[in-house]
Amino acid sequence: MPGCSGVLGRVRALVEDFRSRRLPVLFVCYASARRGPMASRWRKACPRGSPWVQPAIRPAPGEPVLLKSRYSALRGTRALAWLRGKRVKDLVVAGVKTHLCVESTVRDAFDAGFRVVVARDCCAAPDPGMHRGSLRNMEHGFADLASAKGLVSMLEKFHNQRKDA
Repeated sequence: MPGCSGVLGRVRALVEDFRSRRLPVLFVCYASARRGPMASRWRKACPRGSPWVQPAIRPAPGEPVLLKSRYSALRGTRALAWLRGKRVKDLVVAGVKTHLCVESTVRDAFDAGFRVVVARDCCAAPDPGMHRGSLRNMEHGFADLASAKGLVSMLEKFHNQRKDA
């Protein structure tokens, strides 16, 4: 997908930064459903077991890889239970298809009570206008935006606000 290769290095660096700080990392990959709206909308199949159904970054031991068959990473997966089990309050989202998968996940995460931050330079869409429009939508009502480099200070600020509350 256009733009995807450009963000991969930044996502990899972000994941490494989270690992070095012992912050939880979760990977979610799309695997096409055989029936339903997603199957009819997207004729290209990425069936389970396909080489396309795997993270572009190798997970470390203990980092789960969940498969989803919808846009949102929180629907029809164990992601929400995993996040709550880890007592995650602030969620950083990065990935491809900013206007579909990322935005759907962000909206669901916000509705589930997470404080959401989108790593704006760690997301991609096939068209720059779609990417920018989706970021504007998310920032308007569902998430804070930050560069990958700015995320750490933002998360530290959130953590300090929680301790003071």
